[in-house]
Order: sequence, then structure tokens, then C-alpha cells
Amino acid sequence: QMMICNVSDFSGCSWETYNTSKSWTLSSGDGTKTVYIQFNDMAGNTSASYSDTVSLDTQIPTGSISINNDASYTTSSNVNLTISGSDVGSGLSQMMVCSSSDFSGCAWESYSTTKSWALGSEDGTKTVYVKFNDLAGNVSVSYNDSIILDTQGPSGSIVMNSGNPATSNSNATITIASQDIGSGISQMIVCNASDFSGCSWEPYSTSKSWTLLGTDGVKTVYVKFEDNAGNESPVYSDVITLDTQPPSGSILINSGDSETS
Repeated sequence: QMMICNVSDFSGCSWETYNTSKSWTLSSGDGTKTVYIQFNDMAGNTSASYSDTVSLDTQIPTGSISINNDASYTTSSNVNLTISGSDVGSGLSQMMVCSSSDFSGCAWESYSTTKSWALGSEDGTKTVYVKFNDLAGNVSVSYNDSIILDTQGPSGSIVMNSGNPATSNSNATITIASQDIGSGISQMIVCNASDFSGCSWEPYSTSKSWTLLGTDGVKTVYVKFEDNAGNESPVYSDVITLDTQPPSGSILINSGDSETS
């Protein structure tokens, strides 16, 4: 016969027919479990106690993932993942990172807290998924993070004084428009200089009062835009002629004659 038990003094356990294998239920609660066995022979001799241990781990791992330190936008499809996993039982074994929520086509790999990742070529919202397994074979739920890939700069326009070709006043009104199909417009910079020297970025606005500098002549005002991902637009401009001098002239009646009938 043999006697198998979860306790070393075999209390509550019974002798049974000897067998080379047996299904067994470990005692409740995660942790190190020991199973004990004794044998007796036909003459009634009882063996010493033998045992083996195993770690019971029924808890799944937990974790998280972030793309580019939780950034909302990126201009590059190549990003950095920050990964965190933990397991209170047997310890983390592997992770699986994937661009698809069903993890199709992706493989288990050694657990690491950082990983380079390619989002793909098309702009838009990109989601990266991760799950973990532990040494006992428990698989975690799926964790994910999203980021907007935006590689396209904004477009726009600028118009002074509703498109009038000339003005007698150096104080002008600028009408501004911009569009961005990705992350959205963040800010603009308006300047009298084409290299934008001495000018500063400011919140995007569709209109702005502006002072035309210098003496009379053709004046050009420049604008460019930046979106939330950091992409800059081309430079846009508009021209207007500043003319603050009144006309001069003369008038003659009948070619200067002093009298007429």
C-alpha cells in the first residue's frame, strides 16, 4: 500500500493500493506546497516519509505599457515602449507585444522594460498591446497604449485687409486660416521678416491686428503654423501696398483761358 498526504504527520489520510500515478489536489492558497508519501509492504513494514514540493501560483501577472513616455503625438513611426510587469507568485517569465488586439502573428519573448517599436507608415491613431505570462503559465489580461502618428505638417493662408491691394493706414487686419488632418493646429508665428527673426510663436488665431513697418511701399507679412505633433507648415505670405501720401494735381478750364463766351 501507499499513503499520500498534504501534511507531514499524515493525519486525516488513509492507506490505499499502491499505484505509480495519482491525481492530487493541493491544499488551498498560493505558495509552496509539499506532498508526502509512505509505503508499506506485505509483511507490514512501513517506509520512511518521502516528499516533493511545488509552488502553487493561481494569480495572473499585472502590467502596463506606454508609448514615448505617454506622449499624445509623434512625428516618427519609430517609437520607444516602456513596459512594466509584476507577478506576486512564481515571477514573470515572458511578454508578448503586438499591434493587433488578438496578438495574431506575434510571439512570446523575454520580459524587458523597454523595447523599440515601429508603428507603421500611415498616419492616425496607433495602439500597441502587451500581455505577460509567469513561470507557472498564468497569462495576464491585455494592456495597451495609443498614440497619434502625424507626419504631415499643417497648411494655411494669410490675407491682409480682406485682400485689398493697398492701404493708407499702417495698422492692418490679418485674416488667418490653417488646417491639419492629424494632431491639429497648435500655434502660429507671424512676422514682417521672411526668416521670422525677432518674432515669436503664439496661440493659433484666425484674425490678428498688425502694424506694417517702415515707409510707404509694398509690404509682405509672413506666417507659418505648427501642429500638436511638432510638424511645421510651409511659409505663407500676403502683400499689400502702404500708401500714406495724398495725391497731387491740377485743373485747367479751357486750357487755361481766362475768359470764355
